[in-house]
Amino acid sequence: MTDAVIRLDKSRPFSECRGERAPDDPHYRVHFWQGQILGRDIVLLPFDAAGELIPDDGKTVDYPGLVDGKPVMHKPLYSPAMRKLLELKKKRQKVVEAPAGTEDGGDDAEGSNPGSLVDDVNFVSWLRGEARYEWPLLQVAAKARFSRVFTSKKEMVADLVLDEKIVPEDQLSPDLAKLLPAKQAA
Repeated sequence: MTDAVIRLDKSRPFSECRGERAPDDPHYRVHFWQGQILGRDIVLLPFDAAGELIPDDGKTVDYPGLVDGKPVMHKPLYSPAMRKLLELKKKRQKVVEAPAGTEDGGDDAEGSNPGSLVDDVNFVSWLRGEARYEWPLLQVAAKARFSRVFTSKKEMVADLVLDEKIVPEDQLSPDLAKLLPAKQAA
């Protein structure tokens, strides 16, 4: 199984990063931060303007750079806690995406906590067809995140796309686009 793209989930809280940065600054591409609780701390991951996770640059210590001809010390983009969260998200993603009955979808001491799996449900990726989740997990996640109970995928897709506007209709996966109600002729 190839690693799926980790995207910014606009159905969950996130923050924007504004301001100017020099191109050699590791935070130059960061437009959004989205966090998750890891232990007792909230750990934030960086996302670019398209909402995709910015890969780890592998740096672990401060390093020198120049901004407007002046020497500065750049901080690494990823901290050890961020690396741990990313590793855990990838592990959980494999567990969540694995079809029922396969060995990857079995119980795992760290990845089988239902509450943590609900946090990892990314409705943006699901609506785009980049991730697959079992229907009961989608229902539990939607109830936790939107305080609504959906009885069918058709109802969920229509609400998340047309009312919540999580993703534009043209970015919806072909399978889920079929579930949208037909447009009314004007």
